[in-house]
Amino acid sequence: MSVHPGPERPPTALVRERDGASCSPVRWTVPGVGVGSAWRAMCAAFAAQASGTPGQRAKLLVQGVPEERTAWWPHRWGGDEAGPQRWLAALAPLVGDGGCFAYARDVQRYHRPLFEALVGALAPYLARLGMPGGPVEAEVFFGDYRCTPGGIHRERCANVHLVLAGTKSMHFWPDSGWPPPGTPVRADGAPDSGAPEEYLPGLDPAAVMGGAQTLTAGKGGGFSWTAGTWHVGETHGPALALNIAAYERTTGADPLPLWGERLHGEVPPAWLTAYGEHTGSRDTEWGPLARLSALGMRPAPPGPPRWPEGGKGGPGDRVRCRTAAPVLWAEDRRGHLSVAAMGALTTVPHTAEVRDWLAPATRPDGVPRAVPPSCRTLAAWLCRQGILDHRESA
Repeated sequence: MSVHPGPERPPTALVRERDGASCSPVRWTVPGVGVGSAWRAMCAAFAAQASGTPGQRAKLLVQGVPEERTAWWPHRWGGDEAGPQRWLAALAPLVGDGGCFAYARDVQRYHRPLFEALVGALAPYLARLGMPGGPVEAEVFFGDYRCTPGGIHRERCANVHLVLAGTKSMHFWPDSGWPPPGTPVRADGAPDSGAPEEYLPGLDPAAVMGGAQTLTAGKGGGFSWTAGTWHVGETHGPALALNIAAYERTTGADPLPLWGERLHGEVPPAWLTAYGEHTGSRDTEWGPLARLSALGMRPAPPGPPRWPEGGKGGPGDRVRCRTAAPVLWAEDRRGHLSVAAMGALTTVPHTAEVRDWLAPATRPDGVPRAVPPSCRTLAAWLCRQGILDHRESA
């Protein structure tokens, strides 16, 4: 199997084929999400784990046994496009016929382009489904395995699972009347959040496959399923996938419906208050407006500025919106305008000129727009967050 990515295929699309079903095939095209970005993000998570940074971020299992020798971890084999092939080839003598499984969580924190691409792609998807109350994380699964380590399991999160390379199946079991009576259930919790998880370690997936619904996908396809759905993954040869897990804050909690059709623009005060209560972020340093702009994901640090170095620009500056990621604003208690994008927050004077410029300037229509002098600081900040690109002065 080749794990080298093909050319990007704009525009962005993320489509769930069976609305209302507990599991569904997914079709997707997301520029910036591919083998290269997922591999580099996973390697960064393994490197953080190897350095002793607190928190469980990554794990490698070979023949079903945790491999703790960091010399065999993916990040040791390079973050370039050929890294996955080198790593699989080096690992082959250890793997034999027993399979290998590499996993990393919260990977959007380690790769800014991947984070920006996911926010832009997921914003319209979550706008249709409603906003989750718990954290949202991107995870990478890479390897060749008959079933996900731990076996059949379920978590308190809704999932969108995108296959980036190879072929993968996901097997799902009914929401009610399952597992079979008397089946031992092992309780566990997600790292950091402690969200409940359940595993069926004594149940061989092959023995109960007759009652499963199976979906299979290759590159450009995938799966989605609702929180609490029993499932297990299986690869058909080496495969790489990226999963977006949207956690519930409390078991059975419904997503919060959006105030309008699009996650963008001015957020009504009453809705923002409800979202703060929904997520428990009302009184936190990372407030509800910033959290909402990142869709509940923890952001990676911004990349290089897309604004003239060392200044606020000059006469004739123009900008162009480069993403469908949400830019949100609301009036704060002091009468200023709080603006959020990509999980960051800034405050600017609340003037008619700023408001009149902000809405069209953050519309992803490809049209360059002039920057009034009073908006240059805000324009520079939006460029820094990856929302706008600076155009040469006229």
